[in-house]
Parts: sequence; structure tokens; C-alpha cells
Amino acid sequence: MNKRDLKDKISSNIVDLLYESKKMFTTRSLKAYLYYEYYQAEKEYYQKKEEQRKIKNRINQTIWRLKKAGLMKEGKQKKILLSKKGYLKYLFNKSKKINKKDKKDFYLIVFDISEEKRNIRNLLRKVLYNFGAEKLQKSVFIIRSEEECLFLRELINECDINNEVKIIKSFKIIN
Repeated sequence: MNKRDLKDKISSNIVDLLYESKKMFTTRSLKAYLYYEYYQAEKEYYQKKEEQRKIKNRINQTIWRLKKAGLMKEGKQKKILLSKKGYLKYLFNKSKKINKKDKKDFYLIVFDISEEKRNIRNLLRKVLYNFGAEKLQKSVFIIRSEEECLFLRELINECDINNEVKIIKSFKIIN
């Protein structure tokens, strides 16, 4: 509701009130009554406006925090894009939502990722822990879901660590 609509509403309220009430108002009592009506309508208008301002500020602050954290960057023509770090965060969050129903096969994940790619190595470990993988050594895990394995393959391809990670499929573990 804009200011013009507010004024029209007040005018129509005055006319309706005078017609329907059939009683005489003094100027002072009419003003007091209408001021209360006007105050309520104006209060509602400014509350909505304040709420919209808060939402806009919240969005701007969130974008600023994401940029500051290095999860977003501005590309050409001020287009906002996910950074490499942002994409890894997206993959990590996506890994939390993987359905873990299929428990038929075993997948052995073996990796030797260099220190230069420490962030990717730590992300891979976090994803494996999220899946509830069994840790055999610091860089050897067992998972039991094909869906988890497919997600790991996607992660490995996206992070370009194909040569440093091996996935071995097994039907049963003896011992």
C-alpha cells in the first residue's frame, strides 16, 4: 500500500463513518477517531516497509559474508559465481543429503592426495565421515552404498584428483 492508497482509504473511511454512524461528531471527536484509524493504517504500512527493508538487508549481508568467506566471486559483467571453495562447500552439503539405503556392495576408497591440495583432501575425509564410512587407515575408507560411490566419483572428477584416488569394488570382506 502506498501513500496515495492510504489517503484514499482514510477519505473513504470518513465518508463511510459519517453515513453509517448517524450520530453527530464534533470536529475534535471526529479527528480523534480518524487519527486512531489513520495511525493504525500508517503503522501497518511502515511495518511492512520495515520488514521489506530488513529482508533486503539480510540478503545483502548474506551475499557480503559469502564473498568475504571466498565462497562467491564476481565474474564478468558483475555476474555472481561460485568460487572453487564455494563449489566444494556445495558438494559437501550435497553429500549430507545422499540416501544411504543400498548396503549390498563394499567400496574401498584409497587416496594419496598431496599437501598442496590439502583442502580437497580434508573435504574428501569430511564427506567420507558424513557417509559413515569405516576408517581403516588415515587415507583408506570403506563405504557400502553405490549412491555414495557415484557421488564420490563426481567429487573426484570435479576436483581433478583422478590420479590420487582409487575406488575398489568388492562383494564381501573376509575377516
